[in-house]
Amino acid sequence: MVEFEEGTMVKNLLTEEEHYFHEGSSMRKRGDTYYFVYSCMKRGKPTSLGYATGKSPLGPFTYQGIIIDNDGCDPQSWNNHGSIEEVNGQWYVFYHRSSQNRQTKRRLCIEPIYFNEDGTIQEVKMTSQGAGRPFAINETIEGYRACQLSGHIFIGPTTNGLEGLSGIKDGDEAIFRYVEWEKSVNQVSISGTGSGDIYFSR
Repeated sequence: MVEFEEGTMVKNLLTEEEHYFHEGSSMRKRGDTYYFVYSCMKRGKPTSLGYATGKSPLGPFTYQGIIIDNDGCDPQSWNNHGSIEEVNGQWYVFYHRSSQNRQTKRRLCIEPIYFNEDGTIQEVKMTSQGAGRPFAINETIEGYRACQLSGHIFIGPTTNGLEGLSGIKDGDEAIFRYVEWEKSVNQVSISGTGSGDIYFSR
């Protein structure tokens, strides 16, 4: 057993009042700056990953903003956990989203991130493509790749053992981000069960 001397303990490195800290923290170092990443309450619920920076792993830390927010990915969107990491010269944020209309059902996600000259991180949107390229013409985009939902719609199990869009009602919306079409598209093919009208917009 290892015992810590009481006088060596450092408390309140991050607080909800000053840093909007909720839970699930991790730290990364870039250059001479430490990035403390955590589930953030800045927007009223912990659906975003926020971060604070400091010159020492023991602080003090200054709140800098939000890296990504998973709010709107599911009717039960809730907390977000993850961190940042550099892979082959590119930095990414690894995080999770809610799924299947349940706060505790989660799907792993990844997005590239970019730093400003002052070392702050540009907030990025959740995408359907993740770390890959945008979807091209004639490429199948599975329903579970929808990255923003509104209404009753959610990503859930389908009869073929996969996952798709479920619980759809009038006025619901599903957003897929991003597609890259080099020419105008006049027709989109959608596979599904049930009846109703689907409206498509770019």
